[in-house]
Order: sequence, then C-alpha cells, then structure tokens
Amino acid sequence: NNFYYDSTTGDLYKNYTGKKVCYLTVWEFDGTQEELDILWLSGAKIWVNPEWNSIIMNMSDINWQNYLIGKSNELKQMWCHGMFLDTIWNDGQEAWWIEIVKKLRNNWAQALIIPNNPHNIKEAIVDYVDGAMFENFWDSGTLENSSDGLWYKNLSQQYKDLYTSKWKPVYALSYGNPYQNSFKKKWGQKVVSLANTYNFQVIFSDYNLTKIFAYKLNSVLTQFK
Repeated sequence: NNFYYDSTTGDLYKNYTGKKVCYLTVWEFDGTQEELDILWLSGAKIWVNPEWNSIIMNMSDINWQNYLIGKSNELKQMWCHGMFLDTIWNDGQEAWWIEIVKKLRNNWAQALIIPNNPHNIKEAIVDYVDGAMFENFWDSGTLENSSDGLWYKNLSQQYKDLYTSKWKPVYALSYGNPYQNSFKKKWGQKVVSLANTYNFQVIFSDYNLTKIFAYKLNSVLTQFK
C-alpha cells in the first residue's frame, strides 16, 4: 500500500496520496557488467546470481556504499518518502549490512526505511528503521509443529518483541492465493491467525509480485479487487 503505478499512462504515483516507499536493492547490482565498469564498481563485485542474473556486491566496499547513498538521494529527488531495502541476505556480511543501514539513515533522516527479511540484523538496526518486511511468511507447505513451523514462530515472536510491540510495523508477505481452493483458503486463514498473534500486517501475492490477491484488514482477510 506504499506505491501506485498507473499502467494506462505509465505515471508513477498518479492519483495516489499516501506514503511512497521506493525500492532500493542493496546486495545486488541489477545492471550489466558494462554498466558496472562505467561506474567504477567492478572491484566490489563478488559473483553473479544465476536466478536473477544480477551481480552480487561486497557490502564492505566504500565505493558500493557511496553508490547506495547516491541512489537514495535519487529516490529523495523523486519525492519518495523512504526506501524499501531489498536483498538483505544472511551471507556473512551482516556487520556491513548494519553499517549501510546506519549510513542510509544518517544521509536521509526523515526517510521511512523498511528492510526486507533483516532476520540476522533486526535487533541491531531496529533504532534505524521504521519497520520490516517478513517475506515468504508461513509457506503454504509448512506444518504446525515441523522444524520450519517452529522457526517461523520463534522468528515471529522476536519480531513482535523488537518491532510490533514498539509500534514498528512488520509486513508479512505470503506467496499464494488464499481464494484458489479449499487448501489455500485454510492456509490463508492460518496465516492471518498467526499474523494477528504477532500483530503483523499481511499481503498475499504471486511470487513475481505482479498480482495482489488479498490482505489483512482489521484482523480479517480481505480480497483485493
């Protein structure tokens, strides 16, 4: 609910009056190797992610950090109200993740900052962000008392203690259509029940985020139309 795109005119934010939190990928460079060379950022490259064909970057590289600061300045100039920080992976670079979040906050004090899946650094950055997204919340194949189920519950309780209990929202993104069939409906009800337990907001979408199926409104599952 933080952005709007008019597909008929191509106007970003047209007729939308809410807060606009704009996308910033921080672990991956989503351009080409040639573009990376032009920006003098090749030294920060680690490897290529074959799933997305994107270039994975070294978070400790000062040139890459400065590039991210520059991108955040561009978002500010686009009249965004803040940043959705994507591709925060748990890859051993957590100390530098924390440093980058702090730098982004110091550079844009008034920004709304929402990191995606900051599981390993959520406590260290809680004072520098305005909430968090929990992507792939309670996958449809998850069993209640399985190791995955316990992992979801333990992590959710941590987010509740650190974030939602302090009025910092957590947006649970679940992949699937809870109206598709009886199995999906039961799963969707379970997701909403858990979200209510931890005071999470919920969004149901397809994996590529091209369609929103439903969301939680006042503790009740509501179909998106």
